[in-house]
Amino acid sequence: MGMFRSMMSVNFRDDEKGETTFFFPVLGGAWCPRKGYRIVSDEDVTKLKRYLGLYYGILIFGITMPVVVVYVRFRETMGISFPALILFLVAIVSAYVLIFERVAIRGIVEIYERTEKRLQFREIQRMQGASYSRAALFAAGFFNLVFLAFGLFGVFSGIAVGPGLFLAIVFSLISAQLAYQVKVSRQGNDGPDRT
Repeated sequence: MGMFRSMMSVNFRDDEKGETTFFFPVLGGAWCPRKGYRIVSDEDVTKLKRYLGLYYGILIFGITMPVVVVYVRFRETMGISFPALILFLVAIVSAYVLIFERVAIRGIVEIYERTEKRLQFREIQRMQGASYSRAALFAAGFFNLVFLAFGLFGVFSGIAVGPGLFLAIVFSLISAQLAYQVKVSRQGNDGPDRT
């Protein structure tokens, strides 16, 4: 559950007055296309956190992992190329985000005032980085390096060039994002490149 708590850290921002602003969706832990909602009820904040735990659980364990497992297991008989799988996965996840927002999130947030500001990339990274413990940072770094190594092995060995290249690119970007999160979370809000 600590992983979900860390993922949800970018959906909620508390200001100096103790007010909570809720942002949804935050895509890839890097971008939020919408303005937030100022939530004044602690019950609604708790309910939103519960819904987000369900949202991330379904996204990771109910959609992404099963699609990847089915692809790896049946890729020979399905005849679907790896880029087609990625496009299919992006389409499914996009539909899921929209459906989840309409079914679960909108009913709670529609009564609240919209904020004027959107989350900026640097702020998302600071919030995400601050939510990690040392052990979580170590585990995330190790996880990224392992999958980056799998990707590079797939490319250089010729066993799975397409998926290997995809893994190498994705986990290189995730590792760079993780390093940036550590940097900005240590600087806090007073860093020199504050936006």
